[in-house]
Amino acid sequence: MLGFLYFSSVPGIFLLYVLNLNRLETFKRLALPIGLSISFLVFVGLGMNAPLPAIGVARPLSTLTLVGGYSATLTALTLIAYAQNTSSFGADLSNSLSSRRRLWNELMPFGIMALTLPLLMFIAISIENGFHTSIPIYFVLVLASAYVLAVWRSSAQISTSTYVVAIWMFSLSFVLASPCAA
Repeated sequence: MLGFLYFSSVPGIFLLYVLNLNRLETFKRLALPIGLSISFLVFVGLGMNAPLPAIGVARPLSTLTLVGGYSATLTALTLIAYAQNTSSFGADLSNSLSSRRRLWNELMPFGIMALTLPLLMFIAISIENGFHTSIPIYFVLVLASAYVLAVWRSSAQISTSTYVVAIWMFSLSFVLASPCAA
């Protein structure tokens, strides 16, 4: 799970700094790294799969090759991001603390439920695997749907950053559930 969270966010955050897009509003700053990270993983994998067989690597997408390639690419990306934004890293940290406090206050009413959706889905899948009943999964699906409706009905009172967290956690709960169901 940590690997999923790392690879779905960290490369995109570094790419935001490399592309000088680190001054975006909160909504875009939360959504863009996920898409950029997925694109990064796809293109680095493609970039490793194409030339490595030509130089004699029999299995270019083996675990060792992927770990080495992603580590080298992320290290280079980190150094480039730091070199381009040396002065803004400290300023972003102090601005980030105040914006995190404001974001937490905006997300509080609906954020706690959003954060529990992946945990509830994991528990429901574990119950299904242990007791061979799918009732808890249906319960979590109904609960997740009710949560989405509550967010939609309260759209005038909540900020757009709440939508990002709600959609991301809703999606994460189903992404985490798929390997557990096997």
